[in-house]
Amino acid sequence: MAIIIVSNAGGLFSSAATWVGGIMPSQGTQQDTIAFTATSGPLIVDGLYYIAGINYTNWTNTLTFNLGCLLGFDEQLVNTPFINMGTGGYTIIDNSVGGGYDFSTVTTRPIILTNNSAIPSSVYFNYTGTTALQITGHWIQNGNCPNTYFVITTGTFTYNGTVSGGSFSGTLSSGTILNGNITDPTITNISLYGDGTLNTTFNDVNGGGITTPAQATLTSNGSIDFLYINGSVTIIGTPNISSAEIQDNGLLTPVAIRNINTGSSIISDFFFTQNTSSGIISTSLNLLSLLVCNKLYLRCSDFGFVNKFVGAFGFVCNELIMDDTGGIRAYEFQSGVEYKVNTSIKIDAPFIIRSTTPGVKTKITLGPTINQNTIAYLTATDIDCSLGRRMNNFYGTATNCDNIRVWNDNTLPQVPSTF
Repeated sequence: MAIIIVSNAGGLFSSAATWVGGIMPSQGTQQDTIAFTATSGPLIVDGLYYIAGINYTNWTNTLTFNLGCLLGFDEQLVNTPFINMGTGGYTIIDNSVGGGYDFSTVTTRPIILTNNSAIPSSVYFNYTGTTALQITGHWIQNGNCPNTYFVITTGTFTYNGTVSGGSFSGTLSSGTILNGNITDPTITNISLYGDGTLNTTFNDVNGGGITTPAQATLTSNGSIDFLYINGSVTIIGTPNISSAEIQDNGLLTPVAIRNINTGSSIISDFFFTQNTSSGIISTSLNLLSLLVCNKLYLRCSDFGFVNKFVGAFGFVCNELIMDDTGGIRAYEFQSGVEYKVNTSIKIDAPFIIRSTTPGVKTKITLGPTINQNTIAYLTATDIDCSLGRRMNNFYGTATNCDNIRVWNDNTLPQVPSTF
C-alpha cells in the first residue's frame, strides 16, 4: 500500500503528471490511498478508479467528478476503506450522475468515515449496507445515497434526501446516532433496530410501519400505519397513528423503563404488551405527556412480571381492554395520577391493578355513561374511582379502594324461588 499525493499542478486522475513522482494510484493492486498537501492542485475524476481511501487534510483546491465517473473503494489485504474529510477549505463539484463515492464492493471490512468537522457531503454515496459504517465524529450526507439500509457501529450519520425502495432501515450499535430527514411524500417502512438512537422526520408511512431502536424521536404531521416501540420514543407533530405497540424486539439490552412522549399525536389503538425476543422483564412506561387514544389494550406476559404506568402523566382512552387470557396479569398505576376511561371497560381475564406505592392511591376515572358489563375477575388495591362512575367488579377483591363494588354471591340481590 502506498500514499499517492496530488501534485501542485493537479489535473486528470488518469494523467501521470497529476501525481507526485508521476505514479498514479495502482489499479492492479487497488491498495493505494490518495492524499493532498496544502499546495496540491485540482483533481478531476475522469473514469472509474479504485482506491483504498482518500484523505482531504490540508487541501484547499477543487475535486471534480465528471459525468458517470467515480472513486471505488476496495478492501484488499489489510486495508480498511475510508474517507477523511479533513477540516474543509476545498470544493467538491459533483457532475457524476451515478458516480461519486462507491462502496458497493466493500462487504467484509468496515468503512471508516472521518468527518470531525461535520462537513456536508453532497457527492453520490453508493453504500450497500452490508458492511458496518464506523464514523469518527459526524458524517452528513445530503441525498444521492441509493441504499438506505445502514449498519452503524460508531459515530453519527445524518442523511438528508429520498430513500431507496420506500424503506429506511438498519441496525444501530449503542452510542450511535442516525438522523434521517426523509423527503419522500410517502414511504412504506422505517425499521431501525439495536441500542442506538434514531432521529427522523418524514411525512406518511403507509403499507408497513415504524420500528424504533432504544431511543427515537419521530417528527411528522402525516400518517403511520403501525408504530412498534422497542425503547423510549418522543413524537413531535400531530401524526395520525393507526396502531402503536410497546415491544421488546431487536434490542441487545432489554429496556426496563421506556420514556414515552406521544405529544399531540392522534392514536387509534395503543397496545402495552411484551415480546420475548430479547428477554422478558418488568416494563415501565414513564409517560412524559398525556397518552390519548381510542382503544388501550393491556397485555403482558405470564412470567410473574409487572407492567407499570409511571410518571406525572396518565392516559385518556375511550375503551380499556384487558383481554389476555394466558394467566393472571399485573399492572401498576402511578400513585396520585389520574387515568380516564370514557366509554367502555372490558376485563375478560384475571387481572391485578394497584398503585405503584402501597397505601397511596391512584385515580381511575370512569366516564358517566361507561359500559362495564364485562369485568370478569379483578383484584384491585389502592384504586380511587371517586371522580367518576363506580367500578363494578363481579369476581375478585377491592382493598383500600374508593367507589369500587365487588358483586359476588354474597352481595348480589337474593330472589326467593319456588320449585
